[in-house]
Amino acid sequence: MRFKEQAKNMALATGLYRLIRTLIGSKETRLARTNMGELISSLLPNGSLVFDIGADIGAFSEVYARAGFKVVAVEPNPQSAARLRLMTDGLPVSVVEAAVGAKCGLATLHISEKIAPTSTLSNSFMTRMEDSNEKFKGNWHRRLVVPTVTLDTLVTHFGQPAYIKIDVEGYEIEVLRGLSSQPPLLSFEYHDADLQAAYECVDRFLPDSEFNRITNSGWGYHEKLDFKKWLSRENLKNELSALSKSNIEGDIFVRRNGSSN
Repeated sequence: MRFKEQAKNMALATGLYRLIRTLIGSKETRLARTNMGELISSLLPNGSLVFDIGADIGAFSEVYARAGFKVVAVEPNPQSAARLRLMTDGLPVSVVEAAVGAKCGLATLHISEKIAPTSTLSNSFMTRMEDSNEKFKGNWHRRLVVPTVTLDTLVTHFGQPAYIKIDVEGYEIEVLRGLSSQPPLLSFEYHDADLQAAYECVDRFLPDSEFNRITNSGWGYHEKLDFKKWLSRENLKNELSALSKSNIEGDIFVRRNGSSN
């Protein structure tokens, strides 16, 4: 495992990682990236501005950029941000090394060495995940104080996005509290271990908002929406409440009525 990680880091450092991944990556992964690019292209006008909040090492940012979108990728973990810059070098991606929250300032990032994408600013998220899944026991060993910005600050600096993707491991509601203008399209992560958190996020959107969902049994690309027709707020909540408690996670998509591409 250490050799594999060293090889990946060397490929990133030499700028060859994207090429190598394209050439030898699994057929399933290549297809997933293609499907995700087609999905986002069906939802947004070409050339739109996209905010990737919680970008990790840039897997989604790369897909957005290759699909023809301008991307602002925001990631607070310095190690992930370094790989993000290498992953998206030469693509229309602006990297911001910071966390996103309800206000600008500083916050404590709890860093996972075991499952890097689960680094979080949320204490309640860590407790919830440790209680719901044994693999998260002792997952967060290191802490780091990081700068925080708001979505409104990013809008002021980069412009109004057509789409905001939020994947911040239980900190979604704090991110949304820093947003005063709902974009045409937004998505945020949910987990069935805490559906109340998802409901709280859903209730923040405009009355004419429509909702959809992508369900993943584990981490995955955004390939296909669960519902052909977009749902009302109430119907989405009913769909979420019907989920069996079996470590189901995914992303909720929100669009303003009439914002379809």
